[in-house]
Amino acid sequence: EIECGSTNLICPEGSSVPTSVTNGYYTLTSDMTMMTIRSSQTTCRQNRTLCVEYPNEVWYFAQETHIGGETTRSREVMCEAGHFCINGKRFEAKPGTFIQDVGSESVASELCEAGFYCEAASVSSRQNSCDDVSTFCEIGSSRPTPVSQGYRTIKHEFYVSQVLCSRGSWCEGGQSYKCISGTYGSEEGLSERTCTAPCPAGFY
Repeated sequence: EIECGSTNLICPEGSSVPTSVTNGYYTLTSDMTMMTIRSSQTTCRQNRTLCVEYPNEVWYFAQETHIGGETTRSREVMCEAGHFCINGKRFEAKPGTFIQDVGSESVASELCEAGFYCEAASVSSRQNSCDDVSTFCEIGSSRPTPVSQGYRTIKHEFYVSQVLCSRGSWCEGGQSYKCISGTYGSEEGLSERTCTAPCPAGFY
Protein backbone atom coordinates (compact mmCIF):
# COMPACT_ATOMS: atom_id res chain seq x y z
CA GLU A 1 0.00 0.00 0.00
CA ILE A 2 1.64 3.22 -1.24
CA GLU A 3 0.40 6.81 -0.93
CA CYS A 4 -0.78 8.33 -4.21
CA GLY A 5 1.90 11.02 -4.25
CA SER A 6 0.80 14.67 -4.71
CA THR A 7 -2.06 17.05 -5.48
CA ASN A 8 -1.76 16.46 -9.24
CA LEU A 9 -2.37 12.72 -8.84
CA ILE A 10 -5.48 10.80 -7.78
CA CYS A 11 -5.91 7.23 -6.65
CA PRO A 12 -9.58 6.16 -6.54
CA GLU A 13 -10.44 2.96 -4.72
CA GLY A 14 -8.88 -0.05 -6.44
CA SER A 15 -6.08 1.90 -8.15
CA SER A 16 -2.95 0.04 -9.15
CA VAL A 17 -1.15 3.21 -10.29
CA PRO A 18 -1.80 6.96 -9.77
CA THR A 19 -3.82 8.87 -12.38
CA SER A 20 -2.84 12.42 -13.40
CA VAL A 21 -5.45 15.05 -12.63
CA THR A 22 -7.40 16.41 -15.61
CA ASN A 23 -6.56 19.97 -16.70
CA GLY A 24 -9.00 22.43 -15.13
CA TYR A 25 -9.75 20.14 -12.19
CA TYR A 26 -8.59 20.04 -8.56
CA THR A 27 -8.17 17.05 -6.28
CA LEU A 28 -9.72 16.09 -2.96
CA THR A 29 -9.35 13.32 -0.43
CA SER A 30 -12.13 10.82 0.23
CA ASP A 31 -12.17 11.95 3.87
CA MET A 32 -12.93 15.68 3.86
CA THR A 33 -12.22 15.93 7.60
CA MET A 34 -8.55 15.72 6.64
CA MET A 35 -8.84 18.93 4.63
CA THR A 36 -9.07 22.64 5.38
CA ILE A 37 -10.86 24.90 2.89
CA ARG A 38 -9.58 28.47 2.74
CA SER A 39 -10.78 31.66 1.02
CA SER A 40 -10.16 35.40 0.93
CA GLN A 41 -13.43 36.02 2.74
CA THR A 42 -12.64 33.80 5.74
CA THR A 43 -8.88 33.33 5.86
CA CYS A 44 -7.91 36.99 5.40
CA ARG A 45 -10.25 37.98 8.21
CA GLN A 46 -8.50 35.52 10.53
CA ASN A 47 -4.87 36.02 9.46
CA ARG A 48 -3.92 38.81 7.04
CA THR A 49 -0.28 37.74 7.01
CA LEU A 50 -1.38 34.97 4.61
CA CYS A 51 -2.96 37.47 2.22
CA VAL A 52 -2.04 40.15 -0.31
CA GLU A 53 -3.44 43.68 0.09
CA TYR A 54 -5.16 45.41 -2.83
CA PRO A 55 -6.34 49.07 -3.06
CA ASN A 56 -9.12 50.22 -0.71
CA GLU A 57 -8.17 47.67 1.98
CA VAL A 58 -9.08 44.62 -0.08
CA TRP A 59 -7.32 41.41 0.96
CA TYR A 60 -6.71 38.44 -1.33
CA PHE A 61 -5.77 34.90 -0.40
CA ALA A 62 -3.40 33.98 -3.23
CA GLN A 63 -2.67 30.41 -2.17
CA GLU A 64 -4.51 27.16 -2.95
CA THR A 65 -7.91 26.88 -1.31
CA HIS A 66 -7.74 23.21 -0.22
CA ILE A 67 -4.97 21.85 1.99
CA GLY A 68 -4.53 18.54 3.79
CA GLY A 69 -4.05 15.02 2.49
CA GLU A 70 -1.80 16.27 -0.32
CA THR A 71 -0.29 12.81 -0.84
CA THR A 72 -3.55 10.84 -0.66
CA ARG A 73 -5.93 12.55 -3.09
CA SER A 74 -8.58 10.17 -4.38
CA ARG A 75 -10.92 12.17 -6.65
CA GLU A 76 -11.01 15.21 -8.91
CA VAL A 77 -13.57 18.01 -9.21
CA MET A 78 -14.02 20.45 -12.09
CA CYS A 79 -12.87 23.96 -11.23
CA GLU A 80 -15.86 26.16 -10.40
CA ALA A 81 -16.49 29.57 -11.98
CA GLY A 82 -14.58 32.28 -10.14
CA HIS A 83 -11.55 29.99 -9.78
CA PHE A 84 -8.70 28.50 -11.78
CA CYS A 85 -7.03 25.13 -11.18
CA ILE A 86 -3.40 24.17 -11.77
CA ASN A 87 -1.74 20.84 -10.89
CA GLY A 88 -4.76 19.73 -8.90
CA LYS A 89 -4.85 22.93 -6.82
CA ARG A 90 -7.68 25.46 -6.84
CA PHE A 91 -7.14 29.23 -6.61
CA GLU A 92 -9.55 32.18 -6.50
CA ALA A 93 -9.77 34.77 -9.28
CA LYS A 94 -7.94 37.90 -8.15
CA PRO A 95 -9.86 40.96 -6.88
CA GLY A 96 -10.87 43.25 -9.73
CA THR A 97 -11.17 40.29 -12.12
CA PHE A 98 -13.64 37.49 -12.81
CA ILE A 99 -13.68 33.99 -14.29
CA GLN A 100 -17.05 33.15 -15.83
CA ASP A 101 -16.37 29.65 -17.14
CA VAL A 102 -15.98 26.41 -15.23
CA GLY A 103 -12.89 24.28 -15.72
CA SER A 104 -10.49 27.20 -16.09
CA GLU A 105 -6.81 26.37 -15.92
CA SER A 106 -5.54 29.87 -16.70
CA VAL A 107 -4.27 32.42 -14.21
CA ALA A 108 -5.30 35.14 -16.68
CA SER A 109 -8.78 36.50 -16.02
CA GLU A 110 -10.85 39.39 -17.36
CA LEU A 111 -11.21 42.77 -15.67
CA CYS A 112 -14.42 43.84 -13.99
CA GLU A 113 -16.42 46.47 -15.96
CA ALA A 114 -16.34 50.15 -15.05
CA GLY A 115 -19.25 50.92 -12.73
CA PHE A 116 -18.88 47.54 -11.02
CA TYR A 117 -16.44 45.88 -8.64
CA CYS A 118 -15.28 42.30 -8.33
CA GLU A 119 -14.13 40.75 -5.07
CA ALA A 120 -12.00 37.60 -5.06
CA ALA A 121 -13.64 34.60 -6.79
CA SER A 122 -16.06 36.72 -8.82
CA VAL A 123 -17.91 35.08 -11.71
CA SER A 124 -19.22 38.12 -13.63
CA SER A 125 -17.86 41.39 -15.02
CA ARG A 126 -20.82 43.05 -13.29
CA GLN A 127 -20.53 41.18 -9.99
CA ASN A 128 -21.39 44.14 -7.71
CA SER A 129 -22.77 47.50 -8.83
CA CYS A 130 -21.21 50.80 -7.79
CA ASP A 131 -24.46 52.64 -7.01
CA ASP A 132 -23.42 55.03 -4.22
CA VAL A 133 -22.90 58.60 -5.47
CA SER A 134 -20.04 59.09 -2.99
CA THR A 135 -17.97 56.29 -4.56
CA PHE A 136 -16.95 55.18 -8.04
CA CYS A 137 -15.58 52.05 -9.74
CA GLU A 138 -13.12 52.28 -12.61
CA ILE A 139 -12.43 49.24 -14.77
CA GLY A 140 -10.83 46.45 -12.74
CA SER A 141 -12.06 47.69 -9.35
CA SER A 142 -11.97 45.33 -6.39
CA ARG A 143 -14.00 47.69 -4.18
CA PRO A 144 -15.66 51.11 -4.63
CA THR A 145 -13.26 54.06 -4.34
CA PRO A 146 -14.40 56.99 -2.15
CA VAL A 147 -14.69 60.24 -4.12
CA SER A 148 -11.90 62.76 -3.46
CA GLN A 149 -12.56 66.09 -1.77
CA GLY A 150 -13.56 68.74 -4.29
CA TYR A 151 -14.66 66.17 -6.87
CA ARG A 152 -17.99 64.86 -8.14
CA THR A 153 -18.71 61.39 -9.49
CA ILE A 154 -19.64 60.56 -13.10
CA LYS A 155 -22.52 58.16 -13.73
CA HIS A 156 -23.03 55.90 -16.77
CA GLU A 157 -25.70 53.51 -15.46
CA PHE A 158 -23.51 53.34 -12.33
CA TYR A 159 -20.67 55.51 -11.01
CA VAL A 160 -17.52 55.01 -13.08
CA SER A 161 -15.14 57.90 -12.31
CA GLN A 162 -14.68 61.29 -10.68
CA VAL A 163 -14.02 64.78 -12.05
CA LEU A 164 -12.90 68.03 -10.45
CA CYS A 165 -15.74 70.27 -9.31
CA SER A 166 -16.48 73.03 -11.87
CA ARG A 167 -16.02 76.74 -11.29
CA GLY A 168 -19.11 78.34 -9.78
CA SER A 169 -19.86 75.14 -7.86
CA TRP A 170 -18.80 73.23 -4.78
CA CYS A 171 -18.81 69.46 -4.32
CA GLU A 172 -19.48 67.18 -1.37
CA GLY A 173 -20.07 63.43 -1.21
CA GLY A 174 -19.72 63.12 -4.98
CA GLN A 175 -22.45 65.67 -5.75
CA SER A 176 -22.13 69.16 -7.22
CA TYR A 177 -23.97 72.25 -5.94
CA LYS A 178 -24.11 75.76 -7.39
CA CYS A 179 -22.52 78.47 -5.26
CA ILE A 180 -25.30 80.07 -3.22
CA SER A 181 -26.62 83.53 -3.99
CA GLY A 182 -24.22 86.22 -2.82
CA THR A 183 -21.08 84.08 -3.20
CA TYR A 184 -18.81 83.17 -6.11
CA GLY A 185 -16.51 80.30 -7.04
CA SER A 186 -13.52 81.45 -9.07
CA GLU A 187 -11.67 78.13 -9.14
CA GLU A 188 -12.25 74.44 -9.67
CA GLY A 189 -12.29 71.83 -6.91
CA LEU A 190 -14.11 73.80 -4.21
CA SER A 191 -15.56 71.74 -1.37
CA GLU A 192 -17.07 74.40 0.95
CA ARG A 193 -20.60 75.75 0.56
CA THR A 194 -19.21 79.29 0.99
CA CYS A 195 -17.33 78.75 -2.30
CA THR A 196 -14.45 81.21 -2.83
CA ALA A 197 -15.88 84.19 -0.94
CA PRO A 198 -18.89 86.54 -0.66
CA CYS A 199 -19.39 88.84 -3.62
CA PRO A 200 -17.57 92.15 -2.93
CA ALA A 201 -19.43 95.42 -2.40
CA GLY A 202 -20.76 96.84 -5.63
CA PHE A 203 -21.20 93.42 -7.29
CA TYR A 204 -23.70 90.53 -7.23
